[in-house]
Amino acid sequence: MNWVPTTDSLPGGSTQSAPLIEESIFESEDAEDWGDFVDSDEEPNVEFACEGINLYPKGFCYPISISDIIVERYRIIHKLGHGAFSTVWVAQDMTENRDVALKILMLGSPDDRDCQMQSEIISTAKDLTYLLLCHRTFLMPSPHGQHRVFVFPPKDQT
Repeated sequence: MNWVPTTDSLPGGSTQSAPLIEESIFESEDAEDWGDFVDSDEEPNVEFACEGINLYPKGFCYPISISDIIVERYRIIHKLGHGAFSTVWVAQDMTENRDVALKILMLGSPDDRDCQMQSEIISTAKDLTYLLLCHRTFLMPSPHGQHRVFVFPPKDQT
């Protein structure tokens, strides 16, 4: 296999080698779909695969990128997913040297309800062994307001 140097977005502009693909992975009978990851017939089904990009300029979603460092403690590794009120990211807790999941709520989300639920579960449940509970929560400022962040252990470590 041939290799071609590519510059990635790592700090310092490091260069890594990536395989040169000799045949197109986007071959399609339909010229309209050439190069697309999803056939145009299936595009309506993909509409909800990620949060709407229009939520970021309005300030609903916290503007975050891979390798960002949050509150001088959490380095963003990759995105796990999103829901109606939040996005969830895998991050490295640089203080405790372990991976965590950060649930970053959108502006206007009912964050008090989530905090109350967590507190009530902790105070009333007889066995917390199999529950995924928040380890920490904090407010993170953005240009449009404060976003509540919940810190969870990764699901496979509960």
